[in-house]
Amino acid sequence: FEKDFYKLMNNSVFGKSMENVRNRCDIKLGNEEFSLKQAKKNNFKCFNIFDENCIASHMYKQKVKFNKPIYIGFSVLDLSKLLMYEFYYDKLKKYDTDLNLCYMET
Repeated sequence: FEKDFYKLMNNSVFGKSMENVRNRCDIKLGNEEFSLKQAKKNNFKCFNIFDENCIASHMYKQKVKFNKPIYIGFSVLDLSKLLMYEFYYDKLKKYDTDLNLCYMET
């Protein structure tokens, strides 16, 4: 349990550092008249109708705040790729020169 817990905590820190804030949207609930007004705006994305009096309008963010440290996630991915390539070329290739690398993912 503890091993999985610490792995989950590390993955969540990594995931939040690589989060794409451009994909966020605002959702405004209203009736048909309100949703028609929202649909005329330039940041309108789409809508979902739940009821005749409850329509969810999805709106793109007008201002995006880049406050995530993506350089941390970039560094983690680069270092893990380096470790995998070092393992492949420095360890595995010593024992079998005909070994081919088909696919690798961090």
